[in-house]
Amino acid sequence: MGGDEARAGEIVQDTTQNKTKVVYDPIDYSAVVERLRLASKPTLWQRMTSRLGKPLFENSTAENLRISGRAGVKYAPETNLSLVGAIAGEYTTDKSNNTTPPSSIALVADVSIIGFYNFGISGETYLPKGKDLFSYKASVGSAPIRFWGLGYKAGLNNLRTKYTRKSADAKVEYLREVVNDLWLGAGINYTYLDGRHFEPLAVEYLSAKQLEQNIVSTVGFGLRGLYDKRNSKINTTSGYYLSLKGELHPSALANHKNNILHIEAIADFYLSAWEGGVVAADFYADLWSSATPWMMLPSIGGSTRMRGYYYGRYIDSKTVSGQVEVRQHIYGPFGVCAWGGAAKVFPSFKTLDLKHILPNGGLGIRIALGDGTSLRVDYGFGRHSNELIININEAF
Repeated sequence: MGGDEARAGEIVQDTTQNKTKVVYDPIDYSAVVERLRLASKPTLWQRMTSRLGKPLFENSTAENLRISGRAGVKYAPETNLSLVGAIAGEYTTDKSNNTTPPSSIALVADVSIIGFYNFGISGETYLPKGKDLFSYKASVGSAPIRFWGLGYKAGLNNLRTKYTRKSADAKVEYLREVVNDLWLGAGINYTYLDGRHFEPLAVEYLSAKQLEQNIVSTVGFGLRGLYDKRNSKINTTSGYYLSLKGELHPSALANHKNNILHIEAIADFYLSAWEGGVVAADFYADLWSSATPWMMLPSIGGSTRMRGYYYGRYIDSKTVSGQVEVRQHIYGPFGVCAWGGAAKVFPSFKTLDLKHILPNGGLGIRIALGDGTSLRVDYGFGRHSNELIININEAF
């Protein structure tokens, strides 16, 4: 090679052996390793979402029991900013049968900066083979309630006032799968409500309708049927869910004078319409008899249906609502949604008409946090009303 140093990539002639060879750059393996490390290092966003999506702790205390703890914040007009903590358990009642769905139990605490609090326990237990389901829920709480009076016109025209509502409730339900995805069953529930600290204007609204600031204590017995064909209970993308429940609250087991009838109907539909896009529709009816104590009456609004209305502004014996939502995945963990809907509150079917329909619409952002959980930020608006909601997973 004539004693001269060959340059990298240069074709040189080896005169001693009459052969041609190519000289290459030596590989700096340490530099390659460093570049691979930097490329695989999670970004700040990835680290944040990974932390939010993971439980605070997770422990398998037994072969068929897994316990985890979570904490987070949420925002809704009814509760303002609140801190939520939960301890959840998942287990199976039949380790030898893979068709038995997992059972669950959860302890939840929700406390806000405006004095709202709610402590509860809930769970679902599937018996072996998964054909029988026991569900239960109990909670105690207190909430400052904004109040406009009762009825559509009161919610639209009255000045806002407030009172404080103390509550306690418990319910147990048994369902059996009679054919594929069709469940029938019965349940019992107890409700206690106590209104306190009524402002003078709230007392005036009630007195105008000859109502008192009374305590409610009632027991209800109900029958329920549901047909569940959703591909997932969380973040559903296809299928449908139908539920019909009827209840009787006898006066003999309550402090109200008349028997109360209650009917609740839900129809939800989901369609994967195109790549990354889901169209979801929800139709809901909550119907109570005219003798129902006013603190038990239903309302529209909240963080699930008719988002943008304060839950408790439009109150009456009966409410019906419908909403259609389009959900679209954009890129990575990000998605968006838009919805539109309408609702009606009314005292009886005799007065039902197409007047005084309450419109609703809104836009939202979705951020996947991992482990099947997503952050939901919604801004909804309606007639003389708009609200911001921050929560987890889809509204329905």
